[in-house]
Amino acid sequence: MTNIRYEESKRQWAAFVLEETSVWPSDKPRLVVEYAVFGLGWEENGIYGVRGKVGIEQLQSIESQLKADEEIGEQHLMTKGEGDYLLAVTYDSGETDDYGRVIHSPYWDMSVIGFRTFDEVMSQRVADSGEQP
Repeated sequence: MTNIRYEESKRQWAAFVLEETSVWPSDKPRLVVEYAVFGLGWEENGIYGVRGKVGIEQLQSIESQLKADEEIGEQHLMTKGEGDYLLAVTYDSGETDDYGRVIHSPYWDMSVIGFRTFDEVMSQRVADSGEQP
C-alpha cells in the first residue's frame, strides 16, 4: 500500500512538470523551478532543478529574489513550510511611462504549482530503491 501511494506521488510530480512545460516554445516561456526549503531564511535553501532555457545569471537572479522574499518575511510562496516547491516562473521586464520613469522594476513572477514534504521525498526514495523503511 505504501509503495503504491509513493508511486502515485512520484507520477503526479512528474505530471506537474510535464503539464507546465508542454506549451513550449511560446512568446512568454515559463520556467519550472524546483526549490528546496529547509526553513525560512536558511542559507541552505535553494534551486536544485530547472526545466526550460535559462542561463546561470537568470537562475541566480531567481534564487536571489526568493531568498530576499524570505528575509523580509514575504512568505506568500512558501506557505506550506519545509519541503520541495515546484514553481512556475516568468520574467516581467517592468514598465516605464512616456517620460522614461520606472513604474515598476523588472522582476521574476512566481507561483507555486506543486509541493511535497521531505518525508514524502525520502519515502519515495526508499520505495524506489526497494528497501524497507
